[in-house]
Amino acid sequence: MHFSPLLSLFALVASVVSTPLPIAALPSFAAAQNATVLEARGSSYSGRGTYYNQGGVRGSCGTISTDKSLVIALSQTQSAGGSHCGKMVKITNTANGKSVTAKVMDECPGCGWGSLDLSVAAFNKIGKQSTGVLPIKWTFA
Repeated sequence: MHFSPLLSLFALVASVVSTPLPIAALPSFAAAQNATVLEARGSSYSGRGTYYNQGGVRGSCGTISTDKSLVIALSQTQSAGGSHCGKMVKITNTANGKSVTAKVMDECPGCGWGSLDLSVAAFNKIGKQSTGVLPIKWTFA
């Protein structure tokens, strides 16, 4: 009986089928879906607006901003791998109607979907720091 070529073929197929694909190399459906949703102009998002000090640290978009800069950090779930860096966002404090336009320059790992972390300057344009957290809605400008 000559089974060795058949066994060799079986072994080759089994090794290819059993080799796991690297998950990191596969695109995330959720991330792709979120990025598509975010790109839709005119879509409105709502959440909590907080503020942070720049502290001379480079943001996730690669730029050092000051506390006087009108910049924001998108929630980690909406940052789409940095594809929104440099885009403008119009933010409105829904409690008082005040608005500011700021640039996406960072990522906020502690922010939930729809929430933004604003620079001190951006936050001060629409609310008081003593409030701490503002109810906001926002769109890409």
